[in-house]
Amino acid sequence: MQVPSQRTLLRLIGEISEPQRARASMGSKQRSAHEPHPGSYASMGLLDLVQMDHTRADVILVDSEHREELTRPWLTLLIDVWTRSILGFYVSFGDPSIFRCGRAVANALLPKGPLLQELGIEGDVAYPMHGQFRRLHADHAAPHRAESFRRACLANGIDPDIRPRGPAHFGGHIERLIGTMV
Repeated sequence: MQVPSQRTLLRLIGEISEPQRARASMGSKQRSAHEPHPGSYASMGLLDLVQMDHTRADVILVDSEHREELTRPWLTLLIDVWTRSILGFYVSFGDPSIFRCGRAVANALLPKGPLLQELGIEGDVAYPMHGQFRRLHADHAAPHRAESFRRACLANGIDPDIRPRGPAHFGGHIERLIGTMV
């Protein structure tokens, strides 16, 4: 048996795809960071695919004057799948709705400078994550399926992609972010 040269070995290793290398080095269940998972959607780059979902925040707000419990606020988050960065958010006391989804999308599209300035935390803090994204991936919630929300997305150059009913891992990136936040 003839032993291959070092150049041949390097060439053969170079031909192995990233997903194959990830499985070989980390086990059969592991995937590389940019490999699509079963039942998921692949992102082709920055601002290509954004996922959105809602959750109750894990805090209870109280009235500052009477110290009475108000409620747990709803948190809407948008994450860019390619960079795993939070693009937008919206916090409210009301249940998720078309209006609140729209506010979260607007927050993702617009620069955060004016918001940081309004909150009094500008200066050393900068959050450059914003911009026009191509696809919005959301779960099967009523606000996401609403025709007016879909039309508003399409009018602004966003493809509203509603995932089918099924396991939460179909929207794995946003589900993991929400799990981390909670």
